[in-house]
Amino acid sequence: MDMDNCKYGPDSSEEELNAIRQRVRVLKEGVILYRELPFHSSFTVELMMSWVDHLAAEWDSYAVVVDLSEASHPSAEERDTLRRVLGSFSRMNHMAIMTGQNVLLNVGAKFIMSGIEGTKVTVHSTMEVALRELWFEEA
Repeated sequence: MDMDNCKYGPDSSEEELNAIRQRVRVLKEGVILYRELPFHSSFTVELMMSWVDHLAAEWDSYAVVVDLSEASHPSAEERDTLRRVLGSFSRMNHMAIMTGQNVLLNVGAKFIMSGIEGTKVTVHSTMEVALRELWFEEA
């Protein structure tokens, strides 16, 4: 299913909701990959983050790698949703954000995530570097 051309909301079909959830998956025990939609909304942020919570339910702590390489800039409402939802994830110990080479997204990601207490937040330009940092932490 092509997820590139619209914002999804509560009226999305079950097929669309499943396709959105599939953008969040376990890389290995304790590490989840979250691939943000190109056009996201507060609804999709909440849906995807609830799927993170579901996938991590059995773990004492976990890390999330967030791939923003396809994402558009979040609206003020979406930023507020991110802060609110992420603030409730007490078992998430690290969020490694991958923005590609987008300098504005790097700055924006650092700003949005700066208020999350108890979670280490790092911003990376490539997936390789983000994953290397997580694997290094495990050693």
